[in-house]
Amino acid sequence: MLLKKSVLVIGGSGFIGSHLVDELIINNYKVTVLDIKKSKFSNSKANYVISSTENTKKLSSNIKKNKIVYHLAGISDLNKAYKDPIGTAKKNILATVKILDLCAKYKVDKFIFSSSIYVNSSSGGFYKSSKIACESYIEEFSKLYGIKYRILRYGSVYGPRADQSNGIHLIIRDGLRKNKLVYNGSSRSIRKYIHVKDVAKISVKLLSNIYDNKYIDITG
Repeated sequence: MLLKKSVLVIGGSGFIGSHLVDELIINNYKVTVLDIKKSKFSNSKANYVISSTENTKKLSSNIKKNKIVYHLAGISDLNKAYKDPIGTAKKNILATVKILDLCAKYKVDKFIFSSSIYVNSSSGGFYKSSKIACESYIEEFSKLYGIKYRILRYGSVYGPRADQSNGIHLIIRDGLRKNKLVYNGSSRSIRKYIHVKDVAKISVKLLSNIYDNKYIDITG
């Protein structure tokens, strides 16, 4: 079977990213991952480039070689974002603008951005603010340069490979250690959880042209 178009996954070593890479390869895409570290769940069929988004030379050369760009990198931990508004702006907003500028320069076919359902919430702090700003920049780049985008607003995701910042991971970990389930949020909170493998499958299916320039909520 012939390989489909080449895909760059920025932030492809993370929780969602590593599952996305697996799903893209299952669907015969040629995948390159750019991340600050190589995941212990790395896929032997993917090419890994160890770099941050601050390395313009590596970022540029890899965007140039790929037709589709998924952008999942940046600060995703809400508590970390609360404590570091400047770092969140740099790693989430400025990095996204740099990536968009390179996508416009090299005329990529599709740009897929990892956003969050927090953009429509009263919660989320600086993390939410950074995602709202990124979404606005994406729309403007699309108007000016014709970039075809998908903005994926991920909800509460659970499943294998989650780290210590994942809510379900923490609840289960504490349950195993303390024999009780502890949730530190409001008793009125409602979360619609979705399994990470379903998230990956949906994120690949959305490459279909019918989803050009769409916002898509991906949640339970």
